[in-house]
Amino acid sequence: MNTPQLPAALGARSSRWSRARCLRERLDIYYCCVRSPRVSVVVVVVVVVVVVVVVVVVVVVVVVVVVVVVVVVVVVVVVVVVVVVVVVVVVVVVVVVVVVVVVVVVVVVVVVVVVVVVVVVVVVGTLRRYFERINITADRSGTVLSGTQSRYRTAAPLERPQSAESRVKAPERLQTSCHHSATGIVHDAAAREQPCSSPCSAC
Repeated sequence: MNTPQLPAALGARSSRWSRARCLRERLDIYYCCVRSPRVSVVVVVVVVVVVVVVVVVVVVVVVVVVVVVVVVVVVVVVVVVVVVVVVVVVVVVVVVVVVVVVVVVVVVVVVVVVVVVVVVVVVVGTLRRYFERINITADRSGTVLSGTQSRYRTAAPLERPQSAESRVKAPERLQTSCHHSATGIVHDAAAREQPCSSPCSAC
């Protein structure tokens, strides 16, 4: 069998591998040598397209994952910051309220203490002046002395209750001392039988 010869126009495209394959498989020379390169180009194009698509998909997936991770991190950071700010604000408000309440309580207590002290001082002073004015002391003879030396008055003798028998049997007891209204000095009566009059005529 004679080996077929390729046309001159197709000689440049063919190769030994293509010719041997065509001869072994007894295929048409035109189909084997002209159609095969086109099929190879299509396969290469398809492979390239598939690779490009896969790369693009991988890149898109990576970008999406990165974006999602960044968004999640940002959201978490924002939530943490908001929670921290809210906690700080609440703590500051609570501290301010406690400080204000403590200050108000301290001021109220101080004001109440000052008012009580002032009232006690005023009352004690008033009572002291009052008792100085109406200071009443009893002497041994039963005469009541009242007031300060600038405002002395002649005091009346204190009368003790007596029975009817003592009134009949015993004579009327005379005052043995009198109180001078001008000097505030108590003098002994000159005569026991003579009562002390006001002003002291027997002193």
